[in-house]
Amino acid sequence: MATYRGTHFTGKDVIADTDFIASLNRVNKYAGECNVKVWVTSSIRNINQQLKGAIVRPASRSCHYVGHAIDVNVLYNEVLYNSKKLRKSSFASLPDAIVKFIEFIRADKELRWGGDFNTQDPVHIDDNLFRRQEVIYLAKLNSRLDQLNT
Repeated sequence: MATYRGTHFTGKDVIADTDFIASLNRVNKYAGECNVKVWVTSSIRNINQQLKGAIVRPASRSCHYVGHAIDVNVLYNEVLYNSKKLRKSSFASLPDAIVKFIEFIRADKELRWGGDFNTQDPVHIDDNLFRRQEVIYLAKLNSRLDQLNT
């Protein structure tokens, strides 16, 4: 695991698997191109603890567990856009810069935006590791479980 500090990131520290850093660099680049700040609220999560105040119930195979996901709000012109403001149904009222940022995430070949999930989670960004490379995801998850049990 590593602490990631992007030039367009603010909020909580991002603790991420080193294999997720390239994805975070792309998120940082997209934020810079759109002149927005990525306000991090969550990154890696403890497998044994339920997240307090979660907007959406965590998935049983969450990319957060292996350091391949972040939850964010978006800061633009000193206004913080949270889960209610970032929903797809709110796109018409969002500043173009934020819509463009989300569209960059959606167009990325690896990244997923949680607003596209069946149960929308518009603050979530991950690299879909569980579905792209299930064996690697499970190995990383088992490694974390082993660390917790030693």
